Amino acid sequence: MTVSSFFLALFLIISAEANTAPHEIDCKGAPDGLFEIGCWGYANCVKEVPEIHACPSGTVLERHNLKCIVPGTGQTDCFAPVTCVGKGDASYPDYGDKCVTYYRCQGQLLLGRFYCPSPTAFNEDLGICDYTRNLRQPCGPLPALKTTTTAPASSPSTTTSTTTTTTTAATKQTATTKVTVLMTTSSTASTSGLPTTPGFKSTPAISGGGPIIG
Repeated sequence: MTVSSFFLALFLIISAEANTAPHEIDCKGAPDGLFEIGCWGYANCVKEVPEIHACPSGTVLERHNLKCIVPGTGQTDCFAPVTCVGKGDASYPDYGDKCVTYYRCQGQLLLGRFYCPSPTAFNEDLGICDYTRNLRQPCGPLPALKTTTTAPASSPSTTTSTTTTTTTAATKQTATTKVTVLMTTSSTASTSGLPTTPGFKSTPAISGGGPIIG
């Protein structure tokens, strides 16, 4: 396989993944309005019935204007490949776009990539979408956590004399679903039902970022 064919195959895999909701959208008990937004599109809840607005195959959703764009042409990391191999079951931020998007791993498999609703970003400490003023670098203004490195235990030392030998060794965590295909880059996706201010309730991080805290 040539390098170009490899990247083409990778692009097709990512595209196919991006325009499909990565899990069932359940609006039972949810208020009307935006329920989830991701690289694949977004979903509103209307009278506990999900309305899914999916981008056409080969495109991803741009959060800032709700347009479906060609991967790599907007302000999103949706097109960047990620892996869940060796990672625990959790959500992880995309540092390339300052944690506006994040992805979910389960059983070392990628479940999907999501957006935090504007003007929030993903708080890796809490596993939710949060206001950027509460986030650590590189996602926000707060200093990053300091990491400490423990020096390895020293090798045992042996002192020998003509009479004695002393050895010292060092010691050292379902309702009916309405599906709509969004317009491509030349048209603006409908924003009906989307909140204009933050603070709406959202689902946990696996399906939209979880509650927003102040």
